Amino acid sequence: MKRSCLIAVLAGILSASLPATGKGQSSDAETALPDAIAEPELPAPLESLLGANERRFRPAIRRIIEERDANQAIKEIDALMLSLNVNSPMQLFLQTYKAQRVVESGRVEEGEAAFQALMDEYPELLVIKLSAIHSLGYTTAADTAARLWIETSARHPEDARAVGGYTLGAVAGNLEARSQIDLRDALFLTLDNIGYDPGTASLRNQMQVALFTNAAADTGREDQAREALAKITDPEQLINIAAQRRFQAYWSEIDTGPASIEGDTEALLDAMKNDFIAAGNGTAAGAFLSHAVTFTEPEAAANAYTPVLDRIMEQGERSAYSMYDAMFWVAPLARAWGASGSPERAHSLYEAALRSFGDSRGVNRLNVSANYAVHLLENDRPREALEYIEPAIADLEASDSALTALPPMHAVRLRAYHQLGQSEQAAASRQNLEANKSALLNIYVDTMLAIGEEAAAKDALLTELRSADPIDAISYLQLPLNRLVQPARVEAESAKERMRHDPEIARALQEVGRIVDVSPVSVSGFDHAGVAREFLNRMN
Repeated sequence: MKRSCLIAVLAGILSASLPATGKGQSSDAETALPDAIAEPELPAPLESLLGANERRFRPAIRRIIEERDANQAIKEIDALMLSLNVNSPMQLFLQTYKAQRVVESGRVEEGEAAFQALMDEYPELLVIKLSAIHSLGYTTAADTAARLWIETSARHPEDARAVGGYTLGAVAGNLEARSQIDLRDALFLTLDNIGYDPGTASLRNQMQVALFTNAAADTGREDQAREALAKITDPEQLINIAAQRRFQAYWSEIDTGPASIEGDTEALLDAMKNDFIAAGNGTAAGAFLSHAVTFTEPEAAANAYTPVLDRIMEQGERSAYSMYDAMFWVAPLARAWGASGSPERAHSLYEAALRSFGDSRGVNRLNVSANYAVHLLENDRPREALEYIEPAIADLEASDSALTALPPMHAVRLRAYHQLGQSEQAAASRQNLEANKSALLNIYVDTMLAIGEEAAAKDALLTELRSADPIDAISYLQLPLNRLVQPARVEAESAKERMRHDPEIARALQEVGRIVDVSPVSVSGFDHAGVAREFLNRMN
């Protein structure tokens, strides 16, 4: 979450909600400090929260909102709050902003409690609830954010619609990782009822899948199910629906022929391209680049977008594009270089991205470190992979801000030690994966196959296929849509193929679904260079 967005939300709404004058303000503010007012140092919404004799605190406030280190910002907030008038509107801004930075520091429970205390004290100030949604949605407290968003939708639909799709993607992703699918779908249904537009093709598809699934489960709501189904444009989502026996009544309405799947893939890629150019945020960029690398010529994509990312990273804080958003580019572009037979270019890209963070130990840097570790592992460099993944795991385990990211990191650690012949060193990682195998089935099965434990992989798939909700196992067993399989994935795909043809798995799958016969897709002639130019023009 970009801090500037939250500051705008906080300051803009607080300035409209709180009285213009008070014990901490002066009604003759326009004449108190004319020189300072003539050239305000803060954004206008923040200026409006300052009393006349509080404007000397502008430099301190600016330092706080620009401070990248959350713990340092919290210290400075505490010091400033002691200096301000206790009734100053700026106090409430700082209390709310402090709760956000506490969450950002990794002390999610403490931050969540701070937000709750503020909501209890100021129940009429919707801005506090909106700030909690923005902050907690990116953490293990995403369930609280979802419930607050549902509650806000019922009482203040306009404000609920104003929360960006960026946040919805984070909330939905964290709920999925914690197997809170019912709550995620309830949020999607609530937002659809108030006319919410998530802003990107990827999120629109997720919402429509949830709407379809909910309606298809109820007798008498077939028309609603078909309406939602008609709006799903992601061929992989359509294939997953066509693979589930519980949706057999709708199979005839899904065209999985080569021409249709290829056309849908090209149309979705074009929609994601438009999101990437128009929205510009990391979520849109990550979705577009991942699809571009998967379904078009990866070398063309790498050559077109890597120079753009290099430019953003070189400019750093001076760039019009935030480093937070830029980090979503790194893994798909590195994958493109790997698929193009240039792993050294991928190494260089990861190293440049990590340098751009400086000494930051934030979650975004840790995610880049984890992705780099995967790349190193797949290029037979397990010792180097451990050098990146061990500190990342230690940092995340010291925080409760992104524990859902831990199982994929433990999977890397287990595979690295296995390659080194030291699997016993990764007992804790194996334990973590076992505890999360139902929620993150694909990671568990892929890892078991990678370390040669096909019996464990098979057992996990059979357990899920025989469960009340076998969708993850059905989806895992589907044929890949992408034509290109990276060299590092050839062995993994062969192991997955053995799972598909295992007689026991095939019988269990037949009870709940099927493998949809599809042909791999490749979009030819995509103008990556033109898209990169258009993006740069917009950024400039």
